[in-house]
Amino acid sequence: MVKVKLLKKNFLLFYPIRYFNNWIQFIKGTFIFKIKLDIKKYLYNNKKFISNIINKEIYLLKKKKASIKNRGDISYTNKKPFKQKGTGNARAGSFKSPIWRGGGVIFGPKPTLFKFKLNNKILKISKILLFFNKRNNILIIKLSNKFPFINYNLFYHIKIQLLNLGISLTSKILFINATYYNFNLFNIKIINIFKILTSDLLFNDYIIIFI
Repeated sequence: MVKVKLLKKNFLLFYPIRYFNNWIQFIKGTFIFKIKLDIKKYLYNNKKFISNIINKEIYLLKKKKASIKNRGDISYTNKKPFKQKGTGNARAGSFKSPIWRGGGVIFGPKPTLFKFKLNNKILKISKILLFFNKRNNILIIKLSNKFPFINYNLFYHIKIQLLNLGISLTSKILFINATYYNFNLFNIKIINIFKILTSDLLFNDYIIIFI
C-alpha cells in the first residue's frame, strides 16, 4: 500500500476586477483569495463533512417556532367562576380551562429545542472548500458611487451583462454583498457576505461578488 504524504498548502486565486457598467472590461488590479487547506485531512476525507453541516443548517432554518398558550401561560384571574355546589352547572375551577372561551389550548404546537454546536473553524473550512470547488465560476465586480442607478433598468442591465458573459438566466446565480439593491431576477439569490451558508455556495452555479 502506497502512503500518500500531503501537507498543508496555500492557494492563491487571482481574479480580475470588472466594471459594473461593462462586465467584460477589466480594471487595473486583481482580487486575491488566500486559501489554506490541509489536503490530506479535508480533501480526501470529507465524504460526510459538508453534508452534515448542510443538514444542521437546514434544520436550524426550518425548525418549528410556532407556540400556543396552555392554561398555565394565560394571564388571567385564578378566581373560581362559581361555587362548587347548588348552581346546577358542571363544576368549574378556573377561567383558564380549555373548555372555556378564552382559555388555554391543549395539544398545540410548541417550539422544538435542538441543542448542538457548529464550530466556527469547521464552518470556515467548509466554505473554503466550496469556494475552491467553484473557483472557475466566480466573478468580481467593482461598484461605483458615481453610477447613475436611476437612469438604468437594473434587471435589463444585469440580464445583458450575464448574456454577454455566456451565462444563461436559467442557471442559479448567487449575488454576494448586494442586499441593498432591489433585484427581481429569476433564479438569482441575493445575500449578505456575513450571512453566507454552505448550502448557498453548494447549490448555486455561479458566484458574483460585488466589492
